[in-house]
Amino acid sequence: MLKKIVLPFQSEWESAMLSGKKTATTRTRRYGYPGDEFEAFGRVFILTQVYPSFLDVVISLHYLAEGFDSPQEFIEFWDRIHPHITYLQRSGRAIYFHRFAAMSEAHDV
Repeated sequence: MLKKIVLPFQSEWESAMLSGKKTATTRTRRYGYPGDEFEAFGRVFILTQVYPSFLDVVISLHYLAEGFDSPQEFIEFWDRIHPHITYLQRSGRAIYFHRFAAMSEAHDV
């Protein structure tokens, strides 16, 4: 059953999400399932994929979808928002990769 979920984002992601540069987020826990919807920055998004992975895999394969220009940018951001579980401490542990699209674009995914 599809549902509305809360998937919080820092305000610095507004432009990247609204422009379509950021289409994924990595979290330490699962926030929803494919088809679930969330609102961010006045727009509705839909989760298109959610699956467990490892942080180093996401950084090397999906840093662009995360809105970063390089893997190093992703690592620096992760360490800034997770000072108690840095990239090096988290790299071998499971995380959840959430891919999303703006509702008007979701049907094209």
